[in-house]
Amino acid sequence: MKNRFFRYLLGISLLTLFLSTITSMFIYYSVYVDRSNKDLSNIVITMGETLNKIDDDQNYLEDVAKKKRDFRITLIKDDGNVIYDSVENAKFLPTHKDRPEVIKAQRDGFAQIERFSTTLSKDLYYVSLKLEDGSILRVSREMENLLGTFTKVLPVDILMSLFVFGVAVVVSGRLTKKTFEPLNNLNEDLLTIDTYKFPEISPFIQKINKQNKTIKENFKEISRERDTIETILKNMKESLIIIDENKNLLSVNNSARELFNSKRKLIGENILNLIRDVDLLKLIDDALMGSSVESVTNIGDREFKFYVNPVFEDKKVRGVVILFIDETEEIRALRLREEFSSNVSHELKTPLTSICGFSELLVNGMVDEDNKEEFYKLIYDDSKRLLNLIEDIMKISGIENAETFSREELNLKELIRDILRAQRNLIDEKNIAVTLEGNGLVFENKTMMWELFANIINNGLKYNKDGGKLDIKITEDEKNQEIFITDTGIGIPSKDLARIFERFYRVDKSRSRKIGGTGLGLSIVKHVLQSIDGKLEISSKLGIGTQFKVILKKDRIEDK
Repeated sequence: MKNRFFRYLLGISLLTLFLSTITSMFIYYSVYVDRSNKDLSNIVITMGETLNKIDDDQNYLEDVAKKKRDFRITLIKDDGNVIYDSVENAKFLPTHKDRPEVIKAQRDGFAQIERFSTTLSKDLYYVSLKLEDGSILRVSREMENLLGTFTKVLPVDILMSLFVFGVAVVVSGRLTKKTFEPLNNLNEDLLTIDTYKFPEISPFIQKINKQNKTIKENFKEISRERDTIETILKNMKESLIIIDENKNLLSVNNSARELFNSKRKLIGENILNLIRDVDLLKLIDDALMGSSVESVTNIGDREFKFYVNPVFEDKKVRGVVILFIDETEEIRALRLREEFSSNVSHELKTPLTSICGFSELLVNGMVDEDNKEEFYKLIYDDSKRLLNLIEDIMKISGIENAETFSREELNLKELIRDILRAQRNLIDEKNIAVTLEGNGLVFENKTMMWELFANIINNGLKYNKDGGKLDIKITEDEKNQEIFITDTGIGIPSKDLARIFERFYRVDKSRSRKIGGTGLGLSIVKHVLQSIDGKLEISSKLGIGTQFKVILKKDRIEDK
């Protein structure tokens, strides 16, 4: 009986060891593959974001390939031809347009595929990403198979198995001996006592069991609360760092590690291993002295509001809590509002100052009769400019604040023809030849469409040369209505193209004021297009002219 019990315990131990070893291998391999795939996907996404922002693709890819030698990096044009490959010469590689990962990335924008590489004759894991210019970034790496992974850890597994086997033999022998050993006294563990043999100690055992149950329930509750707190800290958007009085890290959540580009957990290490900014470290020193700090700082291209607060225990600082909140959009929006308010004040003040000055001269009789008419005209022109400015500001405000607009079916050719009729005086004054071709329908708000095209056409007329041309062409494809508005005006410098939609921005301020521009026309155009999910493309050459390409979605007609 005793030997059988011993063999039974030993057999269970060995079976458990075997099953746990096999299970752990599968779990380890699954985690290894999953983590490798996620890491590869994250690297591809990061590389894609960088490639979308830079022009020198090949130098960047070569730099990455030097650091990631176990990766194969390939850049493929949208027609399937290879532009760059970190392993093979791209010139001698066949077209990749029929590769599964390329086809899927072109269709879905992103692909993850494991297959046999005909080029390298290996099983590779591929991750492909479609870039903004239509090309495909593909990164692959050779994945270790289950057998290879098992072979690597086999020596360690054998040693551990031998050790556990020895422990199992010893433990099973002792447990068997103890199980069959008579109960000598009550100093032994009460939980192992047979209450049927010793009914007099049954109340004690029941009480202990009850206490154990309570302890387990309390422990589970504490564990749940701890897990909840860890989950909140781990997934919170804000970056949270907690240090002790010796500046050792007690907690660093995922957002904080991402913010400071740290891949390690760093728990127990000095905060210098995470933060190197001298100003931030000084504020942390101040917090350890008992001061609370709230300020704004730049980290990378983002702006963060941060709080540094000491934690007290028995009136002594025991640590510091540091919280970073990304408020880039809020801070930049506030800055834009302040800039807009300043610009509005300046733009309104200029004509008002002029009107007041001329009026004062007239009231005080300081203008002779011959010049009065000129002064009246100047006052009238500035008053009209002031009204136009206020009207444009109200238009932008109305577009920004309104959530919905009434929509109707509009004939683009008729709408633009009406706008040209309204601009007839300016067209005749500058002797501009205007052409209007094509036709199309949109389902939009008429006032917004009028403002959109009227401002672009007005710009094309105002900044055109005398005797110039303004060509308007309406075309369509399966998804969009495209309206090309081309003038032969002064053109826009390339350095100014990115800023012409800013409020009150003028390429040539003196010329704009002379012809009566408010600096808000193209800003109105931008806000209209944003509200209807439209697009605008601009090409311009100095001294030759400018072309505006307005793209309106046709599927909004189907929404009616």
